[in-house]
Amino acid sequence: MITKQLRKQSGFTNAEKQISVYVLGHPFDVIKMTANELGKETFTSTATVTRLIQKLGCVSYHDFQKEFDKEQTELQQLQAQLSSEPVNAKTKFDDIQRILPVLYDSAVKTAAANLDKAMIYRAVEKIRRAEKVDLYGSGVTESIAELCAFKFETLGIECAVHNGINEHYFLSEKLTKNKVMILFSLTGSNSVMCRAAEWEQGKSSYILGIGGDTSDALKKLCSDYISVPMEENLLGMEIMKSFNELNYAVDVLFTALVVSEYDRNQEIAEKLIELKSETK
Repeated sequence: MITKQLRKQSGFTNAEKQISVYVLGHPFDVIKMTANELGKETFTSTATVTRLIQKLGCVSYHDFQKEFDKEQTELQQLQAQLSSEPVNAKTKFDDIQRILPVLYDSAVKTAAANLDKAMIYRAVEKIRRAEKVDLYGSGVTESIAELCAFKFETLGIECAVHNGINEHYFLSEKLTKNKVMILFSLTGSNSVMCRAAEWEQGKSSYILGIGGDTSDALKKLCSDYISVPMEENLLGMEIMKSFNELNYAVDVLFTALVVSEYDRNQEIAEKLIELKSETK
């Protein structure tokens, strides 16, 4: 997403950062401005605007305006739909059916906007080559860890789910070069997850954190961290949104793993179909 790139400002020059700040602060003004006008407004130049547009992956300035306008419209619609209480005492069943898809859609788009492509590729490669994957979750996130394990195991990846710390396990476990630890935390500061990461420090394991960004306590202990924004809602519905955001990140990893060894996974699927037909 263009908006995400403008916020991250990765690889931007000072002049390009200046333009990105202005664009994010005046999204609907920029859509009406020419590249030359944007350069003058940001005290840069048309050439600098053009270079930034190319870094954003856009073919032309018009292409940038079109995509950015689309993103801003979608974000505005979601904010309008979710700005008030999603449900109340008068909410009817038909309303629930209308509201939930919006919440799901919002969760997916929020998660998608915060995914780092390079990080996902790195994590997928580590998981694909792993001799074992240890998944840690507590409370709500334990169920996500179990779902993740089930999905990975269908691809032949050995997994184990943990909801606490077993010091004997860490001390007695044989060292493996290709071990992966995945930790889930809604806030990013779960003490059990942080402690598990600390126990794994010093080994050759790849530690992947997936969770909230209200704290960087867990993030600091991980090799990589997939951040899922934790938003404040009413009636505990933020749990639903956060759960779907975390699960979306898992599904992205799972799907990328399927694609990384597509021929092998297709062959297994075909064999499974044959076995099922034989038992009928």
